[in-house]
Amino acid sequence: MSLEGWEPSPQARLSAAPPEERGALLDELAAAAAAGDAGAAETLAWAVHRFGLALPAIRRYLLRPVDIDAAEQRTLLAVTYRIRSFRGDARFTTWLHRVAVNEAKQVVRSEARHQDRAAPLPDETAGPAPHRVSSLIADRAVVQQEIDRLPPSLRSALVLREHEDLSYEEIAQVLAVPVGTAKTWTRRARTLLARRLAEQLGPGGAGRQ
Repeated sequence: MSLEGWEPSPQARLSAAPPEERGALLDELAAAAAAGDAGAAETLAWAVHRFGLALPAIRRYLLRPVDIDAAEQRTLLAVTYRIRSFRGDARFTTWLHRVAVNEAKQVVRSEARHQDRAAPLPDETAGPAPHRVSSLIADRAVVQQEIDRLPPSLRSALVLREHEDLSYEEIAQVLAVPVGTAKTWTRRARTLLARRLAEQLGPGGAGRQ
């Protein structure tokens, strides 16, 4: 059978291309999708999932696998249905980064607003004084486990403060709450986390107040 005139599928081209060349192919697909090519939009969504293109941005804001997966699914839908907003004045990966960050923030807001409504806030009358998580000398897996156990609103505030080093004003903007609430959630998260780590690992090193 003659292969004359045969061209590889977009998926095959993307899979075969080295990372430094893949970006140009994605830009071409994004331009076609923005012009109304539904097949190009589907291929873009496939590539975003296949190569994990949205995950670095999403993981800056989310820790739990279930939340990361939810944000990625939201991002894939956005790529499919909102690609017409791509104007070509920046790389597709830049556009995707903004979309992924926005979708991750939506998941954070959803948790903070809804899942935590029935969760009681921890008692702050006892236990170690709150301090920066980075100052605790503890096993990484245990720290991660205890962070995951925090009530959603407290966990979100703590991650944005400790992992992203956001200001309280920025945290308040991401979580759509007053600045005072962002400070309170962060302080309570530190207190509860320090207490739980002390129970499991013993007192850590002196941390920054």
